[in-house]
Amino acid sequence: MELVLVNIILAVTTSFIAIYIVLTRKNRRSRLISLIILGSSIWSYGYALELYYTDLNTKLFWSQIQVIGMILTNLWPLFTFHYMGNNKWSGKQGAVIFSIAPLFFLGLLLTNNYHGLILRSVSLNHIDSHLPLIKTYGECFTFFILYTYMIIIGSCIYTIYSLRKQTLNNTRYLSFIIGIISLPVLSSFYYHFFSKNMYIDYTSMIFGFLSIGIVLFTPSDFRIGNILPLEYANILGKMEDIVILTDENRRITHVNPSAKVAINKELSISEDTIVGRYLDDLIEKVEIIGKSDDPTEVVAGGRNYDLSIFTVPDWRGKPSTTCYILREVTDRVKLENKLRLLHLYASDISKTKSYDDISTITAKVLKNSLGFCNGVLILDGESETHKKFWGPIECIEETDYVLNELIKLDKSYYPHFEIFLRNIGYGGDCVFSDNAMFCIPIMENHVQLGVICIFRESEKKFSENEQMLLEIFGNHIAAAIHRIQDDKALKDTQKAEIDKIMEGAGRVANMVRHDLRGPLQTIRNVSYLIEKNPSTIDKMAPMIENSIDYMTNIIEDLVYTENPSSLDKHYLNLNTLIKQTLNQQIIPKKILVEKDLYPEPLMGNFDKIKIQRMLNNLFRNAIDAMPDGGRLTISTDKKSSKVFVSIRDTGVGVEDVDKLFVPFHTTKTNGMGLGLISVKQTIEAHKGSIEVNSEPGKGTNFLISIPINEDYRGNNTTKLSSITKT
Repeated sequence: MELVLVNIILAVTTSFIAIYIVLTRKNRRSRLISLIILGSSIWSYGYALELYYTDLNTKLFWSQIQVIGMILTNLWPLFTFHYMGNNKWSGKQGAVIFSIAPLFFLGLLLTNNYHGLILRSVSLNHIDSHLPLIKTYGECFTFFILYTYMIIIGSCIYTIYSLRKQTLNNTRYLSFIIGIISLPVLSSFYYHFFSKNMYIDYTSMIFGFLSIGIVLFTPSDFRIGNILPLEYANILGKMEDIVILTDENRRITHVNPSAKVAINKELSISEDTIVGRYLDDLIEKVEIIGKSDDPTEVVAGGRNYDLSIFTVPDWRGKPSTTCYILREVTDRVKLENKLRLLHLYASDISKTKSYDDISTITAKVLKNSLGFCNGVLILDGESETHKKFWGPIECIEETDYVLNELIKLDKSYYPHFEIFLRNIGYGGDCVFSDNAMFCIPIMENHVQLGVICIFRESEKKFSENEQMLLEIFGNHIAAAIHRIQDDKALKDTQKAEIDKIMEGAGRVANMVRHDLRGPLQTIRNVSYLIEKNPSTIDKMAPMIENSIDYMTNIIEDLVYTENPSSLDKHYLNLNTLIKQTLNQQIIPKKILVEKDLYPEPLMGNFDKIKIQRMLNNLFRNAIDAMPDGGRLTISTDKKSSKVFVSIRDTGVGVEDVDKLFVPFHTTKTNGMGLGLISVKQTIEAHKGSIEVNSEPGKGTNFLISIPINEDYRGNNTTKLSSITKT
């Protein structure tokens, strides 16, 4: 029975390994490798149960199950091709070719009763009915065994041949080859020539241990200790940046969805074949900018990416995974290039000696270099007005009246030039009056020297970058000296971007930490009560479970936005949400809770999670404000398509109400000052408002109003969802 137990343990272990690989490494090759490991598991499981049972039919059934497991291990060449980086034969082509023989043998096994080509006869062992069946094998089974050993030996020969072209981790590869060859072969020799018990075969156990060895010693994309945890994979999946992970041999082990889309689009590589490739296969198709040992930028398909590289240690603390993060900066690079052009032309402008030279260079730069095809430069000279036109804008050229009005403009934008013409009282015709116009004044020492006006189709907006370029060029013209440094502008842009990212990340992290305190305190209090009175565990357990669910929702809702379109709204009863949230609170006995809820259901479209987070914050604040006890009054009402919620306490009150919604302002010793910020954002996202009335020493009242759409009752799906979620 010891042999039965060992095989069962191996079967369970390898089954978990196969399932784990499928769940964490979602690509074709990983699924194929998991089939091989699953085959070993089925083989061990079938052999164990054949030894366990004693009746003929049951033992025969599990004996046939063993053969199914043996058939699955015939996909071994696919693993070898993947291991050696052969993308062609480890893909669909190899899967089809190397599945033919296993499927053929499987068909013969399922129809064996009609032809006996796999098993001719079986009988119980007369020595011990627990021993494996005495079998007479057919011709096809012998051919199946020969085929199995042939593909194993062939895979080893291919590996040795491939090693001649590679120098990476040869010791590991050689150990892998020796293991493949020696273990099954030694098992077979032992079974046929040296075993004293010819009825016991250890080959299934050998393949089970070999499957575990695959996970421990193959490349890191299958090593259990180095597989990216699911929660981190989920975070990477939400990143817009391209993220690529490689092992120590520069083989790709993980890519996030953004990387899959970009690699497929820019490099024409199938998303399903990216994992398992060597990084060098991708590098051949892109342009690398920077030093070979310290690249900083990647250009692919005409798009530019900033490159960051860092190493991640494995579960043993040894560097094993390299992370490549690429952030698209195409717009920034275009801006940099245009700034460089401005820098070059600024030198020419600084050398000009006349208005005509400035006008000529301006038209050349704005039209040919910056892409503004229609425009006018007007300069107010000492003796006359100088003007330079480019593009078909005849109606301006023909009248000095329009020019004199344009030169007075401050920085301005007109979606239609016709609006400006009407404002100045111009009654003439203009063929491009429907075009949009953007004007930048040319200023020096607070004196306007002229104006640059750009015209384009009204549907094409002027971006902030374009406006900035025009302002910079206007400064060059006004000062006649280029004093704006390209590097400073670039560093300011980068710093603003980094600061924005870091500020957002910090706020989200602090917000989550703040929101987790409430449910964690609930769990701590419930644990204390259970410890003091174990008989209350059945009553208290749901409170712990609800708090854990609440914290899980907070973690999954990391990306918080005020945009109402991002709310997960459902048709819910606000009174029910209030009751549910209140039931989750641990309220001291010295605090009296009074509820005065609107008698009818307050139905509306609400985001359940965010509303409950908002209510939880307000309830906790009210309870904390009454350390010596008091009364908490919660009331709801409905008037004119609006619902109202009042949360009133008789606590210490607030002295400076105006600072309640200021970030990081708090009256608590350990507070972060973010709870009421979250409350306000949630209410405003629901297009509502919040008012606060407080008197020190007497208490505080929060009055919330949220509009509801009484005409909308939701479709059937929404209604069903609201019932289940509420």
